[in-house]
Amino acid sequence: MQPASFRQKLSWKDIFKADFWRYLLKPIWLFFPSILFLAMAWFCFWNLTQGKDLMQITLERPDIFAYFIIAQVYAMNRSLAYNKELKRLIAEIGK
Repeated sequence: MQPASFRQKLSWKDIFKADFWRYLLKPIWLFFPSILFLAMAWFCFWNLTQGKDLMQITLERPDIFAYFIIAQVYAMNRSLAYNKELKRLIAEIGK
């Protein structure tokens, strides 16, 4: 843990600084695909009637559930790899 002198508390005046919004929007932008996926999965599995059947089948059969998790992990890793490659290309262009 950090010493107490290094800890900062968030105050109302910090909200009006540009750094606050910059540091807030970076993780939101990074996790946007996963947040969007969770929102779409929630809509498909809980709001649509056929989604409830799909959720039940997925939870009852472990092999299908495993493929579902593997697909999620693959999609997430591909998006992170794409972002890393994009940052590398931007850094090369900036040189």
